[in-house]
Amino acid sequence: MNNTSSSFLLPSEFKSIWETLEKDLLLEAFESFFDSYSWLAHLTQDTIKIVYEESNLVINDYLTKMLVILKINNEVTNETFLQRVKFIFQDFFATIFAFNDDFIEKVKIKLKQTIKTYKDFEDKESDFLSDIETKQFKTLIQTLFKLCVYMLLHEPVLTLNIQDYESRSLVYHYYHKNEFINIEGFGNEKSSCAVILSPPVLRKNFYYQGIKPAVYILANADETIKQECEKNKVILAKGRSNSITDPSITSLKVSKKMEVGPNLTSNSPKLGKSCLENDSKNDNIGNKKNKNISDKNIGSICAISFTDKNTDKKVEKKPPSMQKLNINNLSHIKGILMLIRIILYAYLNR
Repeated sequence: MNNTSSSFLLPSEFKSIWETLEKDLLLEAFESFFDSYSWLAHLTQDTIKIVYEESNLVINDYLTKMLVILKINNEVTNETFLQRVKFIFQDFFATIFAFNDDFIEKVKIKLKQTIKTYKDFEDKESDFLSDIETKQFKTLIQTLFKLCVYMLLHEPVLTLNIQDYESRSLVYHYYHKNEFINIEGFGNEKSSCAVILSPPVLRKNFYYQGIKPAVYILANADETIKQECEKNKVILAKGRSNSITDPSITSLKVSKKMEVGPNLTSNSPKLGKSCLENDSKNDNIGNKKNKNISDKNIGSICAISFTDKNTDKKVEKKPPSMQKLNINNLSHIKGILMLIRIILYAYLNR
């Protein structure tokens, strides 16, 4: 159910902010690396990786304090408790998770430690230190913090396909305007490009809200990069034939088992319309047809078609609404959560 009073971002709002991040904020924050796509990619990926990890620590810190106040810290884990209070965190998203200067300082410290592992970065270090003291870098971190908290409070949790620097390899593709967001350079479908940042993903590496990867078009790609583009062209073609997957992953494993809703898989009797198709239309459904349909229960509108052995007739059965299972039938939790909300409010305003 969409709560219009909640400060939690709508999926369409998240997508809009993420695309602004890709198109504008990255190059503005790391202005000194405008002409060095490889360092721009590494700095971008390590920055969001650090912000994501630090945001998770912020959430867990709140959970730990709440458990101590309620005197149940020895009985409930942070992860379990988060499922109980997640909607409160979402409703008061902007108030509880307010950005502050302490957070950006932690990110700077972690980034300074990370660049020490970069090879042949010594002559670029002064440029980096200059960039992270700018207003544009602060805007980048503030935006990333908002996006990362959303990702961690989303159900299911949104993740990032970002490896540590030591095991990371840059990914190259042929540019296509329908599959990538170009943040620098000019090119056509035969132009090579490097992936600077991949979008957050759901389970099975499905892009959240169809967000596209940010890429940097290369003016003069060498033969090795072109060979990588050819290899990834085949992988992308396989991905399109099954679903939209993360093109920053250079090996694609196709699973016959597909998540399609609560307790439903492709191993069930005949599946009705794919929930994955429905999920990709989530915004249109929510905004135009039924505002009560949310990310959580979009899969529950899928139906199973099967043949009744007694009547030999086809029967279509829809699973129960997730919304009813989680909220309406668990009314006793409402009182507990309301108490927690009052305690949380008192704690934050003491």
